[in-house]
Amino acid sequence: MGKTVSTSAIPQSLLRELAQLGSPVDLSVAVNEVENQKVEIEQSEYSQIFELESGRVAYRIAIRVTNQLTRPIDLLGVELRTTWDDPMFQWLTPLRIKEQSRGNRGGSYLLYKFPGKSGDEFPYDSVINHYLMNSRRLPGKRLLDGWLLGIGGLMPAELHHRQRLEIPLTIIGSDHAEYSTILQLSTERLEVRTRIVKPATNRYGPSKSTQVHSRQATGRVPMGITDQSGSLYPHGGRSGSQDLNQGSEPVFQKEAAAPEY
Repeated sequence: MGKTVSTSAIPQSLLRELAQLGSPVDLSVAVNEVENQKVEIEQSEYSQIFELESGRVAYRIAIRVTNQLTRPIDLLGVELRTTWDDPMFQWLTPLRIKEQSRGNRGGSYLLYKFPGKSGDEFPYDSVINHYLMNSRRLPGKRLLDGWLLGIGGLMPAELHHRQRLEIPLTIIGSDHAEYSTILQLSTERLEVRTRIVKPATNRYGPSKSTQVHSRQATGRVPMGITDQSGSLYPHGGRSGSQDLNQGSEPVFQKEAAAPEY
């Protein structure tokens, strides 16, 4: 009975020699092992795929990327290889915010923000998108530690709340070498909830009860995950609203029924 040998534990030079002698080996595995030794990608914090108020899907990924070489590595791009097709996917770009002050023009600063009134905001220095997508270069012998933020089209219907997903993340070098890792992501959906409020009253007496429909987050950050400053978001990120359960869309209330005589 034949025995399968893992090629990940065999040096690339030996694999090539075995291939030349006619042994069936997978050289692509050896190539990937060598490339991943040059660039290390590590997931560092709780990361999510979550639904925005508009229904679009957002990606909040905490990673560390280290170029182990002394020279910089130029990049072609970064790919998040989901199992569903999303032609609207794009990595988030920073916004320039102007500061208003009296007596002078005021300054400006950069930050990252997801779309929507209650979209999460992240300080510029806590995100590594601009290193990977704008500069397109990994500095030699340097660690990049921060958020990788993206946004796509509507969240696929088959994704369930709190579903665990494994999604490959690949950084592509200018020489087409690929540096990859498997991300562990949790899905967070918005829910539509209905609550009954007290009956409306007028001079003719109480009318029928009214229903209030609201679309609100079910909690995108689990309790107990905080950084040293007590923030629920590592790397300095913060929510655009003060209360995670109040960053909802406008509330729609049915008109009270006319009094009956």
